[in-house]
Amino acid sequence: MKRTLHLFLLCCLLPLGVFGQPGSFDPDFGTNGRVAANIGAGISDMVLQPDGKIVASGGYGVNVDTSFMIVRYLEDGTLDAEFGDNGRVITQIGDSAAINSIALQPDGKIVAAGSSSIIINGVTTIDVAVARYNTDGSLDTTFNTTGFLTIPLEGTSNANVVKIQQDGKILLAGIRDSQFSIIRLFEDGTIDESFNMNGYPHANTNRRKEITAMELLPDGSILASGRINNTMNVVKYTSTGLPDESFGNAGWVSLAHISGITYMPGIVVLENGDIIIAGGIMPSTKYIGILVKLSANGSLVESFGENGILYNDVGANLSCQAREVAVSRGKLIVGYSSGLTSNYDFNVSAYDMNGVPDITFADNGSNIFTFGGLGHEYLCAIVIQPDDKILVGGTGPVMMGFRMARLMPVDAVADTESFDKTVNRFMVYPNPVTANSVLMLDIKNSGPVTLQLYDVKGTLISTIAQSKFFAAGKTEVPLQLPQLEKGVYFLNIREADKQSNVVKIVN
Repeated sequence: MKRTLHLFLLCCLLPLGVFGQPGSFDPDFGTNGRVAANIGAGISDMVLQPDGKIVASGGYGVNVDTSFMIVRYLEDGTLDAEFGDNGRVITQIGDSAAINSIALQPDGKIVAAGSSSIIINGVTTIDVAVARYNTDGSLDTTFNTTGFLTIPLEGTSNANVVKIQQDGKILLAGIRDSQFSIIRLFEDGTIDESFNMNGYPHANTNRRKEITAMELLPDGSILASGRINNTMNVVKYTSTGLPDESFGNAGWVSLAHISGITYMPGIVVLENGDIIIAGGIMPSTKYIGILVKLSANGSLVESFGENGILYNDVGANLSCQAREVAVSRGKLIVGYSSGLTSNYDFNVSAYDMNGVPDITFADNGSNIFTFGGLGHEYLCAIVIQPDDKILVGGTGPVMMGFRMARLMPVDAVADTESFDKTVNRFMVYPNPVTANSVLMLDIKNSGPVTLQLYDVKGTLISTIAQSKFFAAGKTEVPLQLPQLEKGVYFLNIREADKQSNVVKIVN
């Protein structure tokens, strides 16, 4: 009986130097792929500059006495001494402040958003806080003349997400007096009062509502997700801040049948308009990670997980929360915090677009790791680099602390219509391989093809064919493999100056 094989396509721009096991640590980053520094209250968000430098945000200090902090790293994970004070910038706003989200403007300036508190006569007031920094880390005084501002609103207010529109206006999403709230600012920091309700639309109910994730769509509309009490809600706004009535029920989707929603901090919009939302639920005594897939009109995509919902229960007495989600090479990359309720670790997992774990990624689909020591380590941010390496950041247990790791890319989804390539179809049979295994090719155009075998660390084991000419049509190539230890290997099929294709084989 023939076995069903998983085929994978690697982009030709990916150098063989990064051809390691998908999901393994990148040895060129930090120490064995990880960076840990007890320099603040942990990473809340990250962005990647066009030059490859990494900008991370969070808070400086412990407990309630914190400040805005921005840290910039070089590509290898070392601090960038040209930024701020030896790589760090600290901004005191009010009595205490912390950054929840950052965004990079096209001119390279950094916008940071979160909250600031002041205490007057024993009464604490918490307001939205925003700051903008120049490329060297100095405050940009063209923004509110000081480089930062606070926005006093009714009740407690906080910006969980910041995004930059194509016209340069700044969107802040979060909570205002226990309501969904979005504020739009002009580039100089003044409020855009043309945006729905004087610059900040919000839904007026008596229940707690909070936006925890937001994405901008190509047509200028705004997609936001969050919770109303313990119910997940998604709302779509037009570019003017009004609910888009073509989405869900008058612009809203409420998934009341998912019980115990605690937090939904991750959202990504796919190329076809489908929406993935990541978070956690607590139906009883522990957290369970959750992914939800909606169509562009707000209906559940039933082919995903169980009727549109994927639950990640990591086991008895273990908790799991999905903190962030991204897309790379046709796969979903999900960042979890998981483990014992007293000792969470980073968990990076990969899935296909139907919610099926990608077992070629790390250890059967997940890389669960720690930076050492006891206590919670929360994964809070994911960035997919241009080379498809996976950068993750979060907090550590010692004074919270900044934590980062970089992982090797996922295998790509095979898509024979996306590229003009010589090799159209290919498979190894039988697989697991034997002395009689062959590579079966269906060649679209005649030309030279190179076949090379690598181990999971990206080490070249054998060159089976070097620029060998193949005529168009179907052909079989005896593998003639060297003596191999038991394990997983990758056969790289590369045509001259075109795409590389990879077949996973098992010995």
